[in-house]
Order: sequence, then structure tokens, then C-alpha cells
Amino acid sequence: MGVTVEVSCPCGYRREFWLGVGMIDCNAFRPPLEESGSGSLGELVKNHAEFTFIKSLYDEKAGRAVSWGQAVYRCPKCNHLSNKLHYRIEHAGGVYEKGYGCSKCGTAMELLGNGDYDEDEGDEPLDLSDVPCPKCGRPFKDAFGISAMWD
Repeated sequence: MGVTVEVSCPCGYRREFWLGVGMIDCNAFRPPLEESGSGSLGELVKNHAEFTFIKSLYDEKAGRAVSWGQAVYRCPKCNHLSNKLHYRIEHAGGVYEKGYGCSKCGTAMELLGNGDYDEDEGDEPLDLSDVPCPKCGRPFKDAFGISAMWD
């Protein structure tokens, strides 16, 4: 089960982020990797080329996902925050971890946490208190918290 975390700032910035994996997505990275259908990897990873690449890591390099889930990414240049699917796949040639560029300035974004939050496993929600607000640059401090749980 995942959670949503809400951040807000006195400057007026407010955003909700989905963290973790819901019940539908919980088996998406487990073989056999399917391109379509409810809960499939192809439904989660919308880009066909990315799906094909992941499948090749599994089929040709004995890959397996060691973590995946909705995560928060931050741009180190402009502080833009984004909610994206994170996944880390270990394979015979090393490790593949999905990365993203900032939609505002194009800089490579930093992963905050690992996207593998599971409330049922006792994981603590992502602490965003020291993250700078994208609008004013001040840290969020205590202006955040779990706003909902999702499946």
C-alpha cells in the first residue's frame, strides 16, 4: 500500500506526491513481463522503447527489479519537484536505475528516497522537511504529512 504526502509552504506552494506501490502495480516487475493488461509493466511504463529495454534486461541479462514505486524527484538547479515511477533493476551487466530530466530546465533530477515505500512493511514516509520549496526556496520544515493511503 502506498501513501500520499502533502507539502505546503507559506508562500502558497502546495503539492501532493504519491509514494510506493499500490496493489494493482505490485507485480508489474515480476516475470512474465506483460506489455498490456491491468497491473502490467507496459501499463506502468508507458514508453514502448523503455518497456522493450527492461524486458531485454530480464531476458538477456537475468535482470530483476530490486525496488520500484512512485517516488519524488527534485531538480538540483531549479528545485522543481516531480512525482515519477522509480525502478532499479540488477542484471548480469550491473544496475539500471531509471532517471529523469527536469521538465522546467532539462537538468538531471535527483531521486528523493527510493520509491519503494510500503506502509504495511513499517517503512517511514519520505521526509521532505529539508527540501527547498520550488517557488520561494525555503525548506518545507514541518509543513508536510501523510494525507492519504492508496492501493
